[in-house]
Amino acid sequence: MACEGTIVSRGRFWLLLAGFATTITAAQTPPQPSLQIYGFATKRHRISQFITQTNTRPFTVAVSGSNWWITTYPSPNEISETNFHWQVLSISNGLLAQCYYAPNVRLLFATLKPLVAPVACNDGVSEFVWLMLIPSVKADTNNKAILPPVYSPSAEFGINPDLRNNCEVEYLDQSRLWLRQVRFFNDGTLNSHDPNGTNRTVRLPEPYNRGFLEARFETLASTNWNSLTIPSRVVGEVLGLGPRPGSFRINSTIELEVAGIQPLPAGFTLPPLPTSDLALTDARAPAGKNQVVGFRVHDGQWPSLEFSHQVVEEDKRKRRELGLPLR
Repeated sequence: MACEGTIVSRGRFWLLLAGFATTITAAQTPPQPSLQIYGFATKRHRISQFITQTNTRPFTVAVSGSNWWITTYPSPNEISETNFHWQVLSISNGLLAQCYYAPNVRLLFATLKPLVAPVACNDGVSEFVWLMLIPSVKADTNNKAILPPVYSPSAEFGINPDLRNNCEVEYLDQSRLWLRQVRFFNDGTLNSHDPNGTNRTVRLPEPYNRGFLEARFETLASTNWNSLTIPSRVVGEVLGLGPRPGSFRINSTIELEVAGIQPLPAGFTLPPLPTSDLALTDARAPAGKNQVVGFRVHDGQWPSLEFSHQVVEEDKRKRRELGLPLR
């Protein structure tokens, strides 16, 4: 593989992405959609008792079979090829890429992460776009699914990417592609992440320790496009423990409005191929604390995990030769 490998500091958090391993559980294989969806996502997040933060971000979704790509923009007045706020796309089953464009250096950054879904993305909305507008959620014949709580930073890579919630799912139609609703249930615990990198399961106090509904998302309106039933308006809310025992409060709400649907342009490829201008890092192969492997890819292929490990080992070898401490 033609790559240049270097060690780079992770620095600020660039972005989050995820790929989802799809398993067909319905009696027959559903159609494989190929389309673009664009619209607006509005998230209202409760910061304190008296302050709520509201962000509205335009988004574009590309879907081709099990592959997908989400792009969001800072505001309706700031949309361009490079002026996006965030990108997340599937590379393969269980592997995603998160992209962030840094205008001060005019450079596109991407990080590979072994996640099955985008989680608590920096733009605040991509995880909900993935959940409700990309047909990736596969339930069993009883409409039960086990999913990462995409709204929780605790399920991010580097914290506890194995965190899962039991969910109840209802589909819009018999194709079992897009969701009419999904409900996330907490089992009465929370994930505690220690500075040394370990996770502990902490049981919540009564009565929350019996389990409760933690988040719910619902399609309020849908549209038919080329014989596919696709959500056109989605609402959802994430709940938190309330001020009184047994009470709850709404921590955040999300609303997705679809403005249009169209076929993928001719020649559109998913996943997109990396170019030599891409500053790529691989979170699967850490080189040290807050340090990951950096790439310049010259053959248009995403680097393998094996290559990332080779770069880390080469960096260690060179540092030993120079008498420098390991990272």
